[in-house]
Amino acid sequence: CTPFVCYWALTAGPERGGPHRPPGLAAIALRMQVSSNAQQELVIRSGFMPKGNDVHHASMTLAEAREYCLAHRECKGFTFQGNDPAPTGKVYIWFKATDKVAPGAGWYSCVKDASGNGDRGGASSGVASGAKMSLTNMFAGQPKPPADSVTRPASAALALLTRKPLHFEWWLNYHMALGICHFFIHVEDTPELLELLGMEPYRSCVTVTQKGDAGHFKDNYWTLQDRQRAHVNASLAKCRERGVEWLFHVDDDEVIWLEKPFRDIVHAAPRGATNLTFTNLEAIPTTIEAVNYFEHIHTFTKKRMLAYVNGKPAGRTVPSTKLDGPHRFSGPSHAVPMTDAVVLHYESCDFNQWCGKFLNQVDCTPERKASIPFPYYRDSISLFQEFGDRDKHKSKWVEFYQRRKINHYNTAEIRSAAKHIPTLQRPRLIDPPPEPGQAGNDGQRTSCCAPLPGTAPHAPTSTR
Repeated sequence: CTPFVCYWALTAGPERGGPHRPPGLAAIALRMQVSSNAQQELVIRSGFMPKGNDVHHASMTLAEAREYCLAHRECKGFTFQGNDPAPTGKVYIWFKATDKVAPGAGWYSCVKDASGNGDRGGASSGVASGAKMSLTNMFAGQPKPPADSVTRPASAALALLTRKPLHFEWWLNYHMALGICHFFIHVEDTPELLELLGMEPYRSCVTVTQKGDAGHFKDNYWTLQDRQRAHVNASLAKCRERGVEWLFHVDDDEVIWLEKPFRDIVHAAPRGATNLTFTNLEAIPTTIEAVNYFEHIHTFTKKRMLAYVNGKPAGRTVPSTKLDGPHRFSGPSHAVPMTDAVVLHYESCDFNQWCGKFLNQVDCTPERKASIPFPYYRDSISLFQEFGDRDKHKSKWVEFYQRRKINHYNTAEIRSAAKHIPTLQRPRLIDPPPEPGQAGNDGQRTSCCAPLPGTAPHAPTSTR
């Protein structure tokens, strides 16, 4: 990209021969004039202000950040992350007692400058100057300076509601290694999971909420979606507080599979898109025996799927975004090509998990059951409604599962079109988010879940 410098000129008002300014700024401008009568300016530079020398940090607009910086003599400038050097909404700002700016894509910094020429040298030198922009034009909505043209970092968190998950430690380790920076996990009827999530390395990057009726919880197809929506929408707000830009919504039997860095996927989406839809592929089980299906199954299909077919989403964490059903977020949408990324769905790939899932639906009314769009789901519920005693009817359960699940995929049509994906540990393909007061040499902030440079991410383990 072409580095640039633009000015927010804080000159005296019309009464002193200067340009018109918004009300209330004259006192600040006069108070911040230097002794040589040079006028105080804020210079916007491409790059970040490194770790340390913090004066203050908060979420605010750039106009509010300018006023704070100019009103505090110890503040030499401030830095923020984004792809727009002049955002109109609130961003997270770090105020610094230094004017040092280091190169870094996806970051911008504003430093005090009284020289009037935009080239102070010293710590800030080496960043080429460019177009100037007056304070009046900035607030009047005139064209903004160009943003960096390079692909910028894109951080992502993940929100899910879980109940009696299998191989959950493997699932967590996999997504941590992928680069998910934070997990918002709502736990239902699984108190034993809290001990795992309370230990490192998970405690530092997991926010846990829980339902307080363990042992008495009844689930069904519709109330589950309502609870998911409430949890994900609350997680969107927490992402904004943390400076995380994207939130995935996938379940504990689903894995995000990226063929390219997430930043490139975001960069390919239309500007303004708030929903990314990832095609889902369904796992093809081969045995009724209990195995870690994440490690055992490597074949997936898009044909004759037994569950949903309309993908899973990631949402941009802007205030207007809400979860709009389990498969998308609100706002402009972009379908991610299957060659770039997919979500792998291990639907009912464990016999005992399938039993527990649909035994929990036996209270479903005929009207409700008829409205479920998946025949496999409806027939599974009917089976357990009619044959619900494990001691008497387990053989019927096994026969149904073998016929409707295992054998279902064993056709030439499905096998010929199946996709082979070995779900081994993936390289880190999602960028870390910002953390207040801490930045690396590349301008990216280090996530609590991200291994430090030179160390390996946590490897998935076979834990049930």
